[in-house]
Amino acid sequence: MKKIIGGTLSIVLGFFCFSAFPSAFFSLMKSLIPVMLILGGCLAIYLKIEERSTESTEPGDGGNMDGINDDINDDINDGPLSVPPGKPAGSVDDSPEFVGNTGSGVFHNTQCPYSTGKNCTVSFSTGEEAVQAGYKPCGICKP
Repeated sequence: MKKIIGGTLSIVLGFFCFSAFPSAFFSLMKSLIPVMLILGGCLAIYLKIEERSTESTEPGDGGNMDGINDDINDDINDGPLSVPPGKPAGSVDDSPEFVGNTGSGVFHNTQCPYSTGKNCTVSFSTGEEAVQAGYKPCGICKP
């Protein structure tokens, strides 16, 4: 209840000061806008925010869906897919068997409910490969 009363009192006091001293309010705003723009620019640089252009100079990169087909066709025309060693000549292994969580250092099989976490970004084809990279097996899915 104290917060509601304090907030209401602040609003009433703010409207009174704005109506009594409008020139002071606008001069304050004139001085704060450049400071806010500078701070906003610094924040954008710090967060690495980039402006996205609607015009594209590269095929497959732009605001429309036409470029997606170009990217797919480029991938198809790159040549035949390589077959990993130890696999039959007719099979292609395009999906990883295990995923590693970079935050916890634990690896999961792809059917594990914890394999879809935001830090599960490393792919492994075998469990031995994950262990050699320093990852521990998950205690739930036990890969």
